[in-house]
Amino acid sequence: RYFVDEDDVVVAMLAKPNTNEVLEIAADRLDSADLTAIAYYENDADSRTKKAELDESVMVVYNGKTTEREADVFAIHNGKITLLDNDRDGLYDVAFVTTYDSFIIERVSYKSGIVFLKSKMLNNRPYLQLETDDRDFRAVITDMEGETMELSEIKEGDTITVSQSRDGMRVRVCVVNDGVTGVVSQGDSAENTITIDGENYKLAKNADGTLGIASSDFVIGTEMSFYTDQYGEIFAINDTETVSSQYVYIVGMDTPRGLSSDVQLKLLYGGTMKEVE
Repeated sequence: RYFVDEDDVVVAMLAKPNTNEVLEIAADRLDSADLTAIAYYENDADSRTKKAELDESVMVVYNGKTTEREADVFAIHNGKITLLDNDRDGLYDVAFVTTYDSFIIERVSYKSGIVFLKSKMLNNRPYLQLETDDRDFRAVITDMEGETMELSEIKEGDTITVSQSRDGMRVRVCVVNDGVTGVVSQGDSAENTITIDGENYKLAKNADGTLGIASSDFVIGTEMSFYTDQYGEIFAINDTETVSSQYVYIVGMDTPRGLSSDVQLKLLYGGTMKEVE
């Protein structure tokens, strides 16, 4: 069973004990998927995949709304897929796809109910429709605490995390307006992580699977500001607050023999390695 709110958006799922089987697969553990099965890694360290078989008439609920069973419906890079087997026959009957992307608002047209997005596209469009005369359309805007907000409260420069149904008729927007500022000491695009002031942060992916920030976008030893999404992952650089201050890191030290010998240091400054005495 699953439940919808007053806006006809799926908000909860209830599995019957000893009747239903539920499997949750994070997007970063997906290997491949089609309309017959989903291959995934059960753990991060696994080298072999497991397979979840789908019923031939599997129902797909994509970001709160049922959708057509299309070949790419499970091709997500953020979020998760939750599978439900109603009769425990080994085939999953329902697939709940929950995915999202994050954006910086460029400007808002309150008259037309449109939010224009900065430097990114949503479903091949540079904007997000949040108000329309279509009676079937539903949009929900909340803050990070889940409190409902109005379109009039959104403004240029706000950061948002968006979940949208395949047809665009169900939209959930979380106004985040959060971030992190500090000195970048390490970055690893292969592991999708960055270290800022000694804390590790995950780099968010765009809807197409590319990283929102590449390793070439930041310089080790530089103090920078970043935007975080609803889930605390970094998705963009805050150019308005990033400063140009640079810090020197001592990555190696050697003292040659002899009372009068100078100490030799290996320094990392602005992304460049230097040796000094």
